[in-house]
Amino acid sequence: MGACVSNDNKNIRDFIKNIEPLDLIVFRGNDLVSDVIGGMEALETGNGSVSHVEIMITPYWCEIIDPSGAIDSDHALSWGSTMSQGATTSVETGKSVFGVQIRDLELLIGDYVAAGGNVGYCKLIANPILKNSDETLSEYLIRRNKLKENISDAHRKYHNTPYNANPFALLGAMFPSLRWLRDEVAQEFHLANKWLFCSEFIAALYIDLGIIDDLTDGVADGKVLDPADVLPVDLLGYDADHGIVNAICHSPVWLINKKT
Repeated sequence: MGACVSNDNKNIRDFIKNIEPLDLIVFRGNDLVSDVIGGMEALETGNGSVSHVEIMITPYWCEIIDPSGAIDSDHALSWGSTMSQGATTSVETGKSVFGVQIRDLELLIGDYVAAGGNVGYCKLIANPILKNSDETLSEYLIRRNKLKENISDAHRKYHNTPYNANPFALLGAMFPSLRWLRDEVAQEFHLANKWLFCSEFIAALYIDLGIIDDLTDGVADGKVLDPADVLPVDLLGYDADHGIVNAICHSPVWLINKKT
């Protein structure tokens, strides 16, 4: 039988305290769609533990999230591309969104676990919000302010981008042999770079912020991976395409620890 952490609010809040802005948030749903995604990932990569991904963000690091100041600057939020429903609607519109949005992380985790799912976090190996050991304080503050500008720019760039529900998009990410079909469908309907599924958005965002770069694939060739080719488990180091060779994050720490 599985031993688990109670999903009451205190345990969730204590869990969130371990997560830093830009860390990867991983989800494993307890529904048919999640099972299908996990099964297909396992078939292609050998790992199907994660069916959805987002990142943690706060208004301090993305100052345009809540210009009214109603949300505390250090309030933990989750930024991703998905369908919001129930209590976890967009914090910016108060409405359900099918696409890129920002939601309350505590409410999101509570709803996910109540539905039988699980949530974890993966610490970034080199989180750019942190001061490097070889930086002076002045250098760090300059870089920090630039990073905050870049995060706000990314918010403007991706805000309300529709979720990529085109089935060929996910199949193309799963199976390289189908990418020609995915790309043709995207061109036919002018969808390229306009719709984003969950891991595609996170990969694009991490590229914009320099977390994924030219060296992530292990080859300094001036090329960065295509976000459209990235599956949720790829971000954990199970990339069968070898797009993420140099790990960007540590293994997941789950809210519910299941032991067989």
